[in-house]
Amino acid sequence: MSYGKIEGGRLVRPPRNGWTVDGRAVSGYRRRVEGDAAFREQEGWLPVVDDRPDAGEGQRAVRTGWEQSGGQAVAQWEVVERPPDPEA
Repeated sequence: MSYGKIEGGRLVRPPRNGWTVDGRAVSGYRRRVEGDAAFREQEGWLPVVDDRPDAGEGQRAVRTGWEQSGGQAVAQWEVVERPPDPEA
């Protein structure tokens, strides 16, 4: 499971080493986020859900942003028409 926060509509992943919300420096911050549910909740990290939809023939999936939903950071996707191949 990976974790992230949504800031300005973008997904931010935990740093390898970082600072807690109360100002303490933590070596191995990312590992602590991944392994300690209480720490993860205190720091505001959410499970990341990034399920790309299936695109049909002549289409492609484009990630349009991120939103917080149900205690998760959820990727928003849109299926769009693929531009024609200029070589065809």
